[in-house]
Amino acid sequence: MTDYSGALIPIFQAIGITAPAMYSAICYSYSRITMATLLSTSPTEKQLAKQWYHAYALGPSFVPPLVVSGTLSNIFLAYINPAASSLSRSANTLAALCVASIIPITLGYIEPAVNGAGKWKAADLLRDDGFELEYVGRVDRHSASEAAKQWADKIEMRTIVETWARLNMWRCYIGALAVGASSYAMILSS
Repeated sequence: MTDYSGALIPIFQAIGITAPAMYSAICYSYSRITMATLLSTSPTEKQLAKQWYHAYALGPSFVPPLVVSGTLSNIFLAYINPAASSLSRSANTLAALCVASIIPITLGYIEPAVNGAGKWKAADLLRDDGFELEYVGRVDRHSASEAAKQWADKIEMRTIVETWARLNMWRCYIGALAVGASSYAMILSS
């Protein structure tokens, strides 16, 4: 073990805890504050669709950096920290798996379901305002499964936003579990 990697351990401990904590706090804020405010103040379904989409579209600016840095920091600590016990390594591994799981959960489940339904509904409601989603690219692309499109066509935007807020809270809980596991690992290795 080099002195260099040992000097990095406190930095990776800080990142391994704060990155998932920030992610979890942002998810909580989105679900419990932002979406609640949109639901209670948007006078029309069109206005709600526009506001939801703009809030949703901010995600790619903070999710990848927080998820990647939290995952890599905890992996580093699990496998390189010389002061880590077996239990500490397991806790860091659990934290890394929790944080990393946010990406496949989002891309494999939430994106083609409620995210896709929200974008599909927003595109439909805002079509007359010039709002258009593309079929390739980033968050501005259609991602709804056929079932999500059919669901979105049958319900109001309010239901989609309420469902999105509930599902997003699960990502908050996953982030909070990662914070707990990483914090526990740090305590064990100090």
